Amino acid sequence: MKYTKVKITDVVDGRSESPLPLEVIPNYMGINLCSVDSIEWIEHEDTQIEKLTINFIPNMEKKPKQTAVEWYENQLHKVFNNTTDASNLSHEELLKQAKQMEKEQIKDAWIHGDNSDCLSEQDSSDFAEQYYNETFNTKEK
Repeated sequence: MKYTKVKITDVVDGRSESPLPLEVIPNYMGINLCSVDSIEWIEHEDTQIEKLTINFIPNMEKKPKQTAVEWYENQLHKVFNNTTDASNLSHEELLKQAKQMEKEQIKDAWIHGDNSDCLSEQDSSDFAEQYYNETFNTKEK
């Protein structure tokens, strides 16, 4: 038996091989390749695969994120109660910050929910920006 572990980026770049066609992971397993770190498997001498493991990139964020609306609501409470430096900011400035936060959260959700075979973080970010602009950019509509 032979144990093999390869980085997904090495498989995509052709430096390593995968025991199954790479497109099987997103297309048949529904796993976003952007979230895959590596693939490992045990192969018998007759080339049968005994065990295949897909290792994900760990998510270091432990606490739930605050939505842009929740952040905006908290800022408004602080302003009305005069408990923050945010009282120096106009409601328009706070709303502008909340909208920017919402845009980033939508782009992050697109990146983490994308089931295409994008692997480059830059590509994912560019596609997320394009998705946001096409879907939510109301200035051009």
